[in-house]
Amino acid sequence: MKHLYIAIAFMSIVAMFIFLRKDSFKEKKQKVMEISEINGIYYKYNAARGLSYSIEIKKEESNYFLNAKFDDPENSYKPTDLIWESEEYAQTIKMFFDRIIAVFDNNDVLSWDGFDGHDPRALDGWGFDLRIDFGNGSQLIAKGENSFPKEYSEVRKEFYDLINEIIRIYHDSEK
Repeated sequence: MKHLYIAIAFMSIVAMFIFLRKDSFKEKKQKVMEISEINGIYYKYNAARGLSYSIEIKKEESNYFLNAKFDDPENSYKPTDLIWESEEYAQTIKMFFDRIIAVFDNNDVLSWDGFDGHDPRALDGWGFDLRIDFGNGSQLIAKGENSFPKEYSEVRKEFYDLINEIIRIYHDSEK
């Protein structure tokens, strides 16, 4: 019986150590995730019906890169993989990047790290994947299917507006 108590005490101490270490690691990780250190954003919106798309924006020093994938609503919903990396689009991409950063800051998106929501009762619907890369190598990852973090609707709206602007610019440049 004495050995059982010792084993339980030992397991309790190990569990507490693991729990405390996990929390301190998460706190450390949170400290290195700062808005000013963001250098990459990937957002994917998927819907059972309607427009699904993804947007990736990268910042390398003063250069910006954008990759947008969408089913073109003005071209029979043809899958489109748009890459902007030339100087021609640099200011536009920078403006998009700065807008998204402001929305992240205003809606406490850095608190979403590790969010993994899912509503098992939903038969279809919509979802998102978000990855934010930081200059020091840290990443924030959040995703949800019919379950979303606080203030998600504001962030979703900004990305929706952004993809529609990208599609408009894409079609204007083809004329």
